[in-house]
Amino acid sequence: GQPLFSNVTLQVKRGERWGILGPNGAGKTTLLRTLLGELKPDSGRVRFGTGVNVAYFDQQLSSVDPEMDAMDAVRPPDVAKYTDGQLRDHLAKFGIRGELALQKVGAMSGGERSKVALARIAALEPNVLVLDEPTNHLDLEARNWLEEYLESYPHAVILVSHDRFFLDRIATHILAYEGDSHVEWFEGNFADYEEDKKRREDIEEVKLALVSGICLTAIVTLLFLGSASSTLNVCVSIPTSLLGTMVAMKMGGFTLNFMTLLALSLSVGVVVDDAILVLENIYRRMEEGETRSVAAKRGAREITFAALAATLSIAAIFIPVAFMKGAIGRFFFQFGITVTVAVLLSLIVSLTITPVLCARFLSVRHPNPPAPPIRAGVLAGPISVVRRVGWFFDQFLGVPLIIRPMEFI
Repeated sequence: GQPLFSNVTLQVKRGERWGILGPNGAGKTTLLRTLLGELKPDSGRVRFGTGVNVAYFDQQLSSVDPEMDAMDAVRPPDVAKYTDGQLRDHLAKFGIRGELALQKVGAMSGGERSKVALARIAALEPNVLVLDEPTNHLDLEARNWLEEYLESYPHAVILVSHDRFFLDRIATHILAYEGDSHVEWFEGNFADYEEDKKRREDIEEVKLALVSGICLTAIVTLLFLGSASSTLNVCVSIPTSLLGTMVAMKMGGFTLNFMTLLALSLSVGVVVDDAILVLENIYRRMEEGETRSVAAKRGAREITFAALAATLSIAAIFIPVAFMKGAIGRFFFQFGITVTVAVLLSLIVSLTITPVLCARFLSVRHPNPPAPPIRAGVLAGPISVVRRVGWFFDQFLGVPLIIRPMEFI
């Protein structure tokens, strides 16, 4: 069957408190039993340092004998270490007082048995605590004592809990089951882990949007250009520009975070625009009879100034964003720089790689001869409408050609 967890590598050090969380049945208790040596892992190994003394609190409370009274169940093997008075004081910290301390554990409620089990673990003074759902059935008094005890505990703690507030206060590290046998470990408390998880989910969404945008761009380009070679030329420019931008991000110490991924997604449209601008000019010259190499050389040279002006105009919009002051400026710095670099690289790619590819692979489909006129009939009405619309645009668009100021505007 599917493993409960795989590729789990961690080192628990003195003073660290690891909180393990995940849905029921994910394998949290199995992981604890594997760490304790009760179960053998399918692969890998578990090693303890020298002098390690482990105390385990399990959900079944098997560490306390139900036939013993609370005082005897809590009493450490070194009987002389605790007097009866000290044991009573110790049990009282967990809410086990008076005659209840002399009652058999098996006759107690679930919450009282949990308190006895925790009291026994504390009395043993271990240097590693392994706790499986320790707050179950605890009242407020015992819970507060446990939180204070663990916060001041100088050794290592590994605990499983569904109590997020408890983990938020106690844990210094999080080991989370996130599905598909994946276990994510994080340094910080539960609130920090939740924030990191949300950030990772946002990044995955932006990655999906980026890939989807590239695929949709390729489809739309193919539909409108109607040529596989033209689409290939445009699509090559996208990963080339984006990979170059990522190299620049790495050199600048940028991370692949939500803002930089958003910038890359936004840049896809600009990259495609630059490539199509150059490609269309080359395509037009080939339709006029020039060879691929000549059309690529002259077409790229002819469109250089227009492409440069369009690209620099876009870059001029985002450069000020990167250098805004205050918290907003720090938030958008990587975004603005990433977009600017991607836009500038798209210009370089469109004027270098795109013409080279056009000179080698671009093919032109010459226009078909005009179709014979359609006779009137059922199409007479639609044809009349189309002709009237065409006449209207001819009249409207002809005005700027006559009145020069309007043409300028």
